[in-house]
Amino acid sequence: MQVMQDRLDTLEFWLAEHAPMTYAVLNPGVEETGLEVFEAELGLTLPEEFKMLRRWHDGQAESEVTTEPGVFSLPFTPLAQVRDVWRSLRDTLRQHPNTNTEVAALDAQVSHPARYIREVFLDPGRVPFCSTDDWNAVGIDLNPGPLGTPGQVITFGQDEHDKYVLAGSLGEFIDEYVRRLEQGRVRMYQPDGDQFPDDPFMLELQAASGEFVESVGFLVDLFPGFGVSPTP
Repeated sequence: MQVMQDRLDTLEFWLAEHAPMTYAVLNPGVEETGLEVFEAELGLTLPEEFKMLRRWHDGQAESEVTTEPGVFSLPFTPLAQVRDVWRSLRDTLRQHPNTNTEVAALDAQVSHPARYIREVFLDPGRVPFCSTDDWNAVGIDLNPGPLGTPGQVITFGQDEHDKYVLAGSLGEFIDEYVRRLEQGRVRMYQPDGDQFPDDPFMLELQAASGEFVESVGFLVDLFPGFGVSPTP
């Protein structure tokens, strides 16, 4: 796990130097008892890499800007919010056990690659670590499809009918993300019309072609070249 810790340390230094507005809103890490309570409630065994991420920082606080800065090109979600959404998802499945069948009849759920991700709308085995305001998320998948790996990093959410594997583990995901930062394959930019025009804070990754994503249709667009992300 030393490699994971080294990557988190590198990410910390990079954010402090290059993305101070993002760095400023990082929360302190989660106490060990908090992780134990969270894990017990989920009834799942969390990968050590996920716990290390939460000990490092427990997501980020809301900032003063109109568009939230994001550690991973998306806001880094505090564990308390993850728990609340997970409870809501669990309760929905308990109260409406036919939810996945009903959604599938309207919008097919598709795994990329095939059979790596369970092709269902809701699954309590998916635990986000970053997400949008409307809870489309990137997270770990602890209940993968028959060809998947527990702990793989995937995209999922209410608008993410096509679900993509971004990495085989959280460690692999962070390793590739930090590598992009170290190689300068990232740009910091300021969304139009924001009140901090001289202090860019949004992170965007560069594709292998050298291009940046001009528009984001799905979360996978934010991570060009990760896992089975389609070529932009």
